[in-house]
Amino acid sequence: MGIWVGLTMPAMLMFAFWLMQPIVIQDQTGFSMIVVAILAGVTDIYIGVLILEKKVLPLLEKRKKKRLVP
Repeated sequence: MGIWVGLTMPAMLMFAFWLMQPIVIQDQTGFSMIVVAILAGVTDIYIGVLILEKKVLPLLEKRKKKRLVP
């Protein structure tokens, strides 16, 4: 999971700040930057967990069963 976040978080933040640029520029306090970063992080982790549960774990279970059965 850490590898996923490390590889995709910079791209996710870049895209989120590019998409929300007008809002971030108008805000003088920086609160919107924090909110955008938190939303991007939560979204990235959610996508990573979905991929892990639907793709990676079933593949590992298949390999484990294949290895145990002679």
